[in-house]
Amino acid sequence: MPPKSTLPKYTIRVGLIWAVPLGTLLLGCFHWTPLLLALLLTPLEVPKIRTRLFGGRAKKLLPCLKVPALLRLSFLWVLQVWFIILWRANSQDAPSISDTFDEARISVVLPCAGEGLYALNTVRAVYESLPPGLLREIIVVDDGSQPPLSESYLTQEVLDRYGVTLIRHAETVGLIGAKKDGGDAATGEIIVFFDCHVAPQPGWHESFLRLIGENYRRIVTPVITDLDVGTWQQRPGGGGQAKCYLTWDADFKWFESDDPYVPILSGGLLGISKRWWNETGGRAPGIATRGSWPY
Repeated sequence: MPPKSTLPKYTIRVGLIWAVPLGTLLLGCFHWTPLLLALLLTPLEVPKIRTRLFGGRAKKLLPCLKVPALLRLSFLWVLQVWFIILWRANSQDAPSISDTFDEARISVVLPCAGEGLYALNTVRAVYESLPPGLLREIIVVDDGSQPPLSESYLTQEVLDRYGVTLIRHAETVGLIGAKKDGGDAATGEIIVFFDCHVAPQPGWHESFLRLIGENYRRIVTPVITDLDVGTWQQRPGGGGQAKCYLTWDADFKWFESDDPYVPILSGGLLGISKRWWNETGGRAPGIATRGSWPY
């Protein structure tokens, strides 16, 4: 027979419940909300305490107990970490971007794979949407397009005219890998990632500068509207979308709310300070694609 564990039953589970509060305490970013969530869940995960509190009707009174324990713990960790992120994002102690430089300039990164004429239209639209002096560079990452964009639509004349830096991948590495290389190469104080088929609207940069300027750790997502690729103009009507979330079966959903927070980044369009990009290491180097979609 295998030796019996010397740890009391459910000790590991309780330890996992308290992992985030203890971790934030050690890292110097403690907040009361994860602690309260851990206090709330601990009695539910220890049968003796749960029985004293609810008797034999615990499973009827607490539908959450029908969910596997690991799923309950995962949901708890998401809530705890999310509260920490929100608190840190709104902390008055978070350095503003004005502490690091006086005049922010924007680097726009465009990952492109087989976009063709769309790449040229997007470069032109980005360039014309920004006031003079604000754009540091447009970085186009040609992720294995055939023929290469440099031989089709993004000729040297186009690169010079619109201030484009062209990074070429001989073979397609995927959307995330392309963004990683573009973000690492960016030299502007703010990096903005767009898809290679967008037409930014006048004044789009103002919210990016203001929100990231208040807190360099912020990530800003724009409202995504419908583009008429024939005219390269925004279609009138729909108000656009900016916020999304994932269901338990990993389904992607859009939603609207009055608060300024975005639970899940759509991944395509966002702005981040170069400082925060460097501090966080940018996008994970081991991830080249987004889910099963290379683009």
